[in-house]
Amino acid sequence: MATSRVITEHVIKQRRKVSVALGWMIGVVTLSSIYGYRAAYPQHLDRLRLSASFSHDAGIAAVFGPARSLDTVAGFTAFRTLGVIPIIVAIWAMLSATRALRGEEESGRWEILISAPITKRRATLATIRGLYGSLFITLIVASVLMIITSRVSHNFSVSAGLFFATTLIAASFFFTSVGALTSQLASTRRLAATQAGLVLGISFLLRAVADASPGIAWLHWLSPLGWITESAPLTKTRWLGLTLILAGTVILTTLSVALSSRRDLGASLVPERITHRVGTKINGTMTLWLKLQRASIGGWIAGFFFMSFAFGLVAHGATKAFGSSSGIQKTFANLGISKMSELFFGVIFMMLTSGLMFAAVSHVSALREQESEGYLDHILVTPISRTRTLLSRMSVSAGAFFAIGLSAGLGAFSGSSLSGGRLSLKDALLAGVNTVPSALLIFGITVAVFGLAPRATTIFGQSLLAWSFLLELIGSSLKLNHWLLDTSVLHHMAFAPAASPRWGQAALVVGIGAVMIAVGISAFNHRDTALG
Repeated sequence: MATSRVITEHVIKQRRKVSVALGWMIGVVTLSSIYGYRAAYPQHLDRLRLSASFSHDAGIAAVFGPARSLDTVAGFTAFRTLGVIPIIVAIWAMLSATRALRGEEESGRWEILISAPITKRRATLATIRGLYGSLFITLIVASVLMIITSRVSHNFSVSAGLFFATTLIAASFFFTSVGALTSQLASTRRLAATQAGLVLGISFLLRAVADASPGIAWLHWLSPLGWITESAPLTKTRWLGLTLILAGTVILTTLSVALSSRRDLGASLVPERITHRVGTKINGTMTLWLKLQRASIGGWIAGFFFMSFAFGLVAHGATKAFGSSSGIQKTFANLGISKMSELFFGVIFMMLTSGLMFAAVSHVSALREQESEGYLDHILVTPISRTRTLLSRMSVSAGAFFAIGLSAGLGAFSGSSLSGGRLSLKDALLAGVNTVPSALLIFGITVAVFGLAPRATTIFGQSLLAWSFLLELIGSSLKLNHWLLDTSVLHHMAFAPAASPRWGQAALVVGIGAVMIAVGISAFNHRDTALG
């Protein structure tokens, strides 16, 4: 029991700072939604118009979830947060689970752990308990802020606020158990994270399709994210969705713990398929990086295409609602919007840019992981210089971001064309390319951190991404100082295709990213590799 407790406490300690930060983020977004709504729609007539524009629109429902009671502050707050916050917390929880289980096993530290007087079954359970414990910290922080918000704003009761906080975080418990299960099935941490991410992506698409098509609304009950929206916090308070989340979490956790004792250390229940051909030549580091990353890059390209394609299918109806809402036009007027008919796609590509920035941080995190595990040393001992090794890696990543952006534009055009939309192929592709500069900037900054302070690479990159996304969520509502908004990487991109891309500013952003990459490579050349 003492060993299990130590493992649990260690897992919580590793994640407690991020847990607290996520709780604060939930509180800040909720508070900004309340005061932003009050400022944008002070009159009841304005709120009724907003509700009439959004409540029955399939496209908006597909992106943000069902719009319930938008003529009230509580209804709008739930609408603005339920479609975004649960996914953000779920992604972090899912990646944490695969890192704490399959990642530790892959690195060899799990072998040392179970050499103590503890079974694999108990060690797995103790680790999962620690992961849930870190989520409870987020829940406690968010709940305290919800209580304060309910007392200050008087827009919902304390009990409703607590239910709301629980709903926002509930999906993360479920996807933690998903990550725990894929850690038993997959042979590597990266594959486990990919499998868990696929489950999350399918859940999102099922929820989006169900919300966009009332005739097949029953699809909600096949998606954990659909269970969240069915809970209807701050409006109706339904417990069935949270009950299903709890049941699914318990089942998957039990299955994960049971499977952990049925396999050998380092083995996987789903055998890895060997696809390498005998005699395949690797001509240089560029070819090496391409072969190592092609599966991951292909997955990102396909994922962005199908996501933008799905949004393109429902864009025609959403475009009408965005264009007819005077409140939305007023909110986005300061962004230089010239094509209100394509504002919906502007929102979509902003979300896709956040996803591409996440991919950029992941690429640098993967490089840091290869260094920490000692794999990078096998490349660095070759006659090829460090500068050439890293430049080839950076070139592959930059090319991947460009291909992912183009696939998003092509997917949006394809979906829009099938649904009768008017998005041109040129505007769609330019909007896709417009997502790349922000990704290259955060990529360059993270590379610089990799060179200067390698152990801070992942946490710094993810923190900058979270900070940028948070400022974009609350910036327009709270009317923050432009100097503060400029610290957001997302703030420097044009709202294409609703606004014309600012290629001069984009070139400057790319240039800064290139300088940061140079700084990172130079610093890497003057330091030893940092293991662990």
